Amino acid sequence: MNTIRGLRWLLVLAPIMGVAMIAAAVHGLTLPLVALLFERWGFDAGLVGLNAAAGTCGILLLGPFLPALIVRLGLSRIVAAAIFLATCALAAMAAFPDVVAWFLLKALLGLSLSVIWAGAELWINLKVDDAHRGRAFSLFTLLYWFGFACGPGIIGLAGVEGPWPLLAGAAIMAGAFLLIRVMPRDAGCIEETHERRRYYPPLASVPLVLATALMGGMGDGALPALLPTFGLAHGAGEAGALTLLTTFVIGGVVFQGPVGWLADRMNERILAFGCIAGVGLCMLALPVVAADVALRLPLCFVAGGLAMSISTLGLVIVGRSFSGGRLAVVCTWFSVLYEVGTTIGPALAGAMMVRAGAHGLPLTLALASGLGCVLFLVGAGRVPKVVAGHGVPLQPAP
Repeated sequence: MNTIRGLRWLLVLAPIMGVAMIAAAVHGLTLPLVALLFERWGFDAGLVGLNAAAGTCGILLLGPFLPALIVRLGLSRIVAAAIFLATCALAAMAAFPDVVAWFLLKALLGLSLSVIWAGAELWINLKVDDAHRGRAFSLFTLLYWFGFACGPGIIGLAGVEGPWPLLAGAAIMAGAFLLIRVMPRDAGCIEETHERRRYYPPLASVPLVLATALMGGMGDGALPALLPTFGLAHGAGEAGALTLLTTFVIGGVVFQGPVGWLADRMNERILAFGCIAGVGLCMLALPVVAADVALRLPLCFVAGGLAMSISTLGLVIVGRSFSGGRLAVVCTWFSVLYEVGTTIGPALAGAMMVRAGAHGLPLTLALASGLGCVLFLVGAGRVPKVVAGHGVPLQPAP
């Protein structure tokens, strides 16, 4: 597939980025809505957490076969099917307000949204050229968080009780079909047909994918979920605890522009390693400055910027390291492992906080960052770069 050069990449990628943003808005709607309704129905936080994790099980089962489905059917058809299933799941949740039904439907919804994001990430890597890859994924991350932030706003307009918030989400999700209609016809055309039957990534790429995908997912999942709890434990009060979370997200958003710009002008692997190591250092410093608001807020700002840049840079690395059929496989597995990270991150950090108190959160992520750095150093030297647009590995100088 020919990559798009110049500013045309903005127009070419706009439809799929819009679909991903709509999926993020639905995600941002259902997460707090389920939590609020389960509380009103008399269920505890543990059941809420299990419901939130239900979607990951589906993508883990489908993930190994998703590249082959994309090659056979094309990205646009796969994404359209995921939009249809997500719309049906939301409508069914509105029609059947039952906890058992909601576990099954939430699993279907989570699977569908994960497929949309995996398809969007692959489509961006297939179409954009190396000169703009960093900025493209920075924009993708920005739009994701913008869409996610719109989700609670839908609850504010439609309310919590009754079918209306879920029906509103279904209508918004169905609107993504309009964007699919304007996607180019060659969406998802994968080269290198001799690799079409490969379901698993090349062994050499595993440490690099694990380091960036899992660490990115753990940071994006654990810190937004548990930073307020960490703040409350250090006497920040409800307003101060929410300010920690807000500062974290603002840092992640603000960093995207500079990180994308730098990724297009310097070695993105150095940037990714710096972000992983930087998150670890921020986590080690967080318990020390937790009691001082003048220090903890800037630290959360930087931690958010670094943590939310890891997955952005990981996708850039994948796009510049693989092509054709291998790109489809590795990019899909990156998305699957990122979802795993967003699930196990809060679970591990939460369990550590039960055992070690509030410091369990930064301790867990500091340890994960250290392991991520080791995996990254092992994997980065084993995965060669490819010549942009040709899929030919760059050979080391003699």
